[in-house]
Amino acid sequence: MVCSKTVSEARAEKLMAILGVPREWKQVHMADFVKMTLGFIEELEVADSKTRVETYESFFQNSGDNAPMA
Repeated sequence: MVCSKTVSEARAEKLMAILGVPREWKQVHMADFVKMTLGFIEELEVADSKTRVETYESFFQNSGDNAPMA
């Protein structure tokens, strides 16, 4: 049996269901969430990394979006 989802994706979906996160959020925001998370990981690997808040703020400044949770 071939599974199209990774274990992490399946866990994320289960957690989102438990928390009551609407599927619409996932469709609209998941790509940006993943991009931002990858940015956090890259920043942590750099010796002179920014804080999570600084990385978060710079992500939304670069995207031109002032309201991350619309």
